[in-house]
Amino acid sequence: MSNIKCRGCFEGDLEEVYNFGDMPLAGEFLANATDAKACKRYSLILNVCKSCGLMQINNAPPIHKIFHDNYNYATGEIAPLVQHFSNLARFIGNQNLSKNNILEFGCNDGTHLTALKDLGLHVIGVDASLNMVERARAKGLDVHHGFFGSHDFGIPNNYFGAVTCSNVFAHIDDIAQVSREVHRILVDGGLFFIEVHNGNELLPNQYDSIYHEHLTYFTEDSITTHLKIMNFDVISIDYTEMHGSGLRVIAKKTNAVTAKMLRNNSRFETKDLRRELDSSISTFNNWAYEYLDGRLVDIYGASGRAQMFLNMTSLGKIIDKAFDDAPIRQGKYLAGIGKLVEAFNGEKRDICIITAWNYSESILNKIKGYYKEVYIALPKIARIY
Repeated sequence: MSNIKCRGCFEGDLEEVYNFGDMPLAGEFLANATDAKACKRYSLILNVCKSCGLMQINNAPPIHKIFHDNYNYATGEIAPLVQHFSNLARFIGNQNLSKNNILEFGCNDGTHLTALKDLGLHVIGVDASLNMVERARAKGLDVHHGFFGSHDFGIPNNYFGAVTCSNVFAHIDDIAQVSREVHRILVDGGLFFIEVHNGNELLPNQYDSIYHEHLTYFTEDSITTHLKIMNFDVISIDYTEMHGSGLRVIAKKTNAVTAKMLRNNSRFETKDLRRELDSSISTFNNWAYEYLDGRLVDIYGASGRAQMFLNMTSLGKIIDKAFDDAPIRQGKYLAGIGKLVEAFNGEKRDICIITAWNYSESILNKIKGYYKEVYIALPKIARIY
């Protein structure tokens, strides 16, 4: 996927924010240590549109390298996400929907669809990864396999009362194609529910969320700009705690045509951001070699963001063990690092760094008392005890 124009406003004029070098795919977990260490790497460069402010990765691997039949992320295996989607379902169910049927694209294993269905709503799902589709179907859900917007699923015009996607918009190369399809299948006045990372919180303290799977990083301004261009009225934008900091957007289908491009109201000082990122990465590298090296250091939370953080810094060279609660990742090896992902067995250890820092509270409850020292890696190095 190579895009020289802005995905959000289509005007182009992109400016480089930061070059992270060649990085492995965040969602790739390998079968053995040798393959994991020698895994393929891809250039990772973050740009920003000087017109609408949308941050984006414009040169990424082919989509089938990222979303495939052995996708290593299952929503239902992450307890805080299960709770999040239960709350989101109730939030959507409390809205004034003009029709009682909902489509979710990027539905993963159907965790959110199940919560919506339990409220009495009629649900249909779409996902690009066959193993996740099969999990969702095993729950009795009606889920189609393929990329929403580029596959014909036989959905008629003006059919759904609502369409929803959570942390999926960021994965899409041709956002306009998807937004047009959402507009087509929604009834007039139908609602589009979107959850994305909050781009304003991304830099400099949440850069572990920057990877090839996430092609775009929206702010309130940039997502509003895109939706207005695609003939949606933004009703509300709320903040959520999902993945550290997120935006929850409700947009309504209209048939109005935006006559004039909205302009970006917030400017990024790219030189300052580069300096702050360099400083943060340097701090972690110094910490790793001056304080942690030679000690038994584990990480807890072998998520995609953890893989990126370990490869972006020197921490990946000194860790001893990697723990994660998701069975789908256990028994596999971290890309670029070659460490086995294991289930935590309650043994006494030396130091733990919670790399899934957005789930630090639930992880701490599991490991408290087993480590001499526990730290949260980001947004800043912080010792818990």
